[in-house]
Amino acid sequence: MEFDRFSIALLVLRPDSPRLDKEAEAELQDAHMAHLADHEAGYLLAAGPLLGGPDEAFSRADYLER
Repeated sequence: MEFDRFSIALLVLRPDSPRLDKEAEAELQDAHMAHLADHEAGYLLAAGPLLGGPDEAFSRADYLER
């Protein structure tokens, strides 16, 4: 039996994240919009904000730590 394989990445803003100036903020937004354009290329199935707080729980998930 063969199963489909998927990768999931969760990007969570840390409470102690650095403040960005307007130029860095604009560069990050441009990169974000380019990333969302990957939807059209078929590389992404979903994207969006992670709703809820940092205590949001996930079940049946494997975690890969560096």
